[in-house]
This record gives sequence, C-alpha cells and structure tokens, in this order.
Amino acid sequence: MLGTVLRHALALLKARQGVDAGRSARDMVAAMRLPYPRIATTEAALSAWSTAKLMEAVSLLGHATLAARRDGDLGRAGATRALWTLARLGRVAGRGD
Repeated sequence: MLGTVLRHALALLKARQGVDAGRSARDMVAAMRLPYPRIATTEAALSAWSTAKLMEAVSLLGHATLAARRDGDLGRAGATRALWTLARLGRVAGRGD
C-alpha cells in the first residue's frame, strides 16, 4: 500500500513541478492519463499541495516503505504513523499553510 501511495505522491510532485514551471494544472493532470473519476480530485490535490510539501511527503513515504520492507513487524507501525503524518500534512497543505 505504501508503494502505491508513494507512486501517486511522485506523480503529483512531477505535475506540481510542471505547474510551477508555468503549465496549467488541467494540462498536467491530463498528461497523467487518469480515469475520469480521479481527475477532479487529482486537480484539487495538485492545487492544495505545494512542491515543498510534496517533497516532504515523498521523503516520508520513501522512508516508511524502506522500513516496512526491512522489518515487517515494525514496518506496520511505521506505515501507520507515516499515513497519519501524511494526512496531517494534507490538512495543512489544504489550508495553504
């Protein structure tokens, strides 16, 4: 599960960097080739998350994924903690902080 969340965060980061470079969020989401039901939520996420917050999220998820692969027992607790931290980052990112 962490791997899937990490891949999505990396895709959002790449799209966010495109927006920062001057492309529209709609164009960047279209380039991701998502199924129709995910387009609106991905555009909202792209608008809510800054590049810095996405980089922080990618780092957090990368470390949690590595820890989960190294030690399955401790990895489960680390994965839970990482997902809660990610949710907190998302809440702060959504407010524009």
